[in-house]
Amino acid sequence: MSEEEINALPVHKYKVTTPQSGGSPMQQASSSVVAEV
Repeated sequence: MSEEEINALPVHKYKVTTPQSGGSPMQQASSSVVAEV
């Protein structure tokens, strides 16, 4: 999943979805969202 796709999704949505596919992408996604917010 690219950052553009992540930014297009609600925060709670990808935080629930990402751990199912691995978990490590969530750390990168959450950190990038925190930086933008």
